[in-house]
Amino acid sequence: HYILLFGPRGIGKTLFLALLRHRVAADEALSGRLRVAWLNEDETTTSFLDLLLRIYRELAAEYPDEFPLGVLPDGGGHGRAAALRLVQRQLLDRLKDRTLLVLVENLDAVFSGLGDAGQKQWRAFLQEHPVTCLVATSQQLFSGMTRRKNPFFGFFDAEQLRPLSVAEAIEL
Repeated sequence: HYILLFGPRGIGKTLFLALLRHRVAADEALSGRLRVAWLNEDETTTSFLDLLLRIYRELAAEYPDEFPLGVLPDGGGHGRAAALRLVQRQLLDRLKDRTLLVLVENLDAVFSGLGDAGQKQWRAFLQEHPVTCLVATSQQLFSGMTRRKNPFFGFFDAEQLRPLSVAEAIEL
């Protein structure tokens, strides 16, 4: 349910996510049971609320009838805790019985932006609401994954992507 692909720049991590997204979108057996949110590397995430908003906005762009933007907090009148509860409720209610596949580029940068508190909130959300699968990328393993005291230690199945040999490239 939780996969981290890591390897150097240019190894094909983003291409893999694009192919995965395309294939699951084209699979009719999955179309009614799966919703995909791709968090590209261009945006920053500074809190768990920001992360959920990014996910919801990606879903709204892909599935506008199911995830309307008008239900999100507008920044006024909501405290951060209330806004977080509202976004969580909207996301979970609109997913219904479907699985959410979140594709995350540069997971190390997302973890850095979340900080320890945001990472703990995300981990708790994933455990309390088992509707999400994650496929993430990073250039390398990072402390958020490798240090025992961190919330996501041992959480992901990590797969290192290595350059192809000449023979492997020819076969491919």
